[in-house]
Amino acid sequence: MAARKLAVFKKRGKRMKGINGLILFIVGAGITVAARVVDQANLILFFYAGIVMATYGLGKYVIQKALFGGTKKEQKQTEQMLKPEAAKQIIKYCPKCGKAHGASANFCISCGNKL
Repeated sequence: MAARKLAVFKKRGKRMKGINGLILFIVGAGITVAARVVDQANLILFFYAGIVMATYGLGKYVIQKALFGGTKKEQKQTEQMLKPEAAKQIIKYCPKCGKAHGASANFCISCGNKL
């Protein structure tokens, strides 16, 4: 399921485009507080718009962090997972016993024969 979501986001680009979710959250919270402090009766629309913007920004920020990771290392790992070449692994088979091994194996772990 997570791999399918990552593939969908890859089609949209390596990162989610647009305004960063944290910025949307901060601006939305600021609008909400300002509307509440100034006069809630006349600025009720701004109050609720700020709540919606803050909620959307927080959700977008959480999704970005969950799918793409926070560090460069995690981002590179995610990008490598999305590459089709990473899914294809070269498998060596032992000519003597037929046991499957990874691409870097030089000897069979079952019978000891050289691959």
